[in-house]
Amino acid sequence: MNSGSQKPATVGWLLFSLSGRADRRAYLLAVLLIIVLQMLLFFKIYGASPESIESGSLGLAIMAAGLIFVWVSFALSVKRFHDIGRPGIFALVIFIPVLSVIALIALCLMPGEPGANRYGPRTNAPG
Repeated sequence: MNSGSQKPATVGWLLFSLSGRADRRAYLLAVLLIIVLQMLLFFKIYGASPESIESGSLGLAIMAAGLIFVWVSFALSVKRFHDIGRPGIFALVIFIPVLSVIALIALCLMPGEPGANRYGPRTNAPG
């Protein structure tokens, strides 16, 4: 049970918020979910006719989904950096080619700080 002062973790918090901490497992599972959703979107685009993409509605949906994927990736990385005791600004590394792959691997492998840290009282919880 959560105490009255702690907010419950939700999927919305995990994917969209910049506060709190996320452990390795939550981060990895969320990243895998993003990859699967991106693959599904890719196959939808690949199977679509050029006219439907050019008509605007599918193109607009693709752009919106892309922006959402970028934000979710950034928000997840911020929370993961928080869990290892680092500032969320370090998550900007995910936008640098080659370093993004290294950061992904490091964030999946590095253990978080045990107990409370300055970003939250516990892992997988809003700060």
